[in-house]
Amino acid sequence: MALIDCGRCGNRFSDVSGVCTCGWVVQETDELLDRLEIYIDDNWDSHYAEAFGKLLRARRGRTIAGFTWNWAAALFPVWFLYRRLYVAFIAILFVRMGVWWVLSPGTGLWPLIAVTILQGVVGDRLLFEHACGVAATTPDRGQLPSKGEPIGWYVWAPVAVIVSLVSAALVIA
Repeated sequence: MALIDCGRCGNRFSDVSGVCTCGWVVQETDELLDRLEIYIDDNWDSHYAEAFGKLLRARRGRTIAGFTWNWAAALFPVWFLYRRLYVAFIAILFVRMGVWWVLSPGTGLWPLIAVTILQGVVGDRLLFEHACGVAATTPDRGQLPSKGEPIGWYVWAPVAVIVSLVSAALVIA
């Protein structure tokens, strides 16, 4: 165990935790983290470096994973489709429709709010696992697809509109 100087407040803390009391996260430099950065590309510095750093330390058994939150995943279920998390997108779509039909008529919007919170909590974890799988199975760093393999707006926007219209029609009917 070694002590690390915080890059933000100057306090010393243990390298085992990897996080200072002020919230600053030690950025580990290793091959997997570099590959994840190439794969994610957009928003790496503003969001994913800290979130994936926490999840990577937890995977290596250094800390518990803690809490990560992804606003895009919480507010826009299409984010899962954009990041090519197809199974998660379909599962969330069915859960949302099921919650709407079964629970919402008697309980209001609280079940849908709970699903929204669940999306925000699991979004980073699902993308992290997907990205680790891609990074581990791609032998050459130069062959890693950038931007997390998102599909273009011209593909997911019409799909999102169609799914929204079908969902609305089913709810109204």
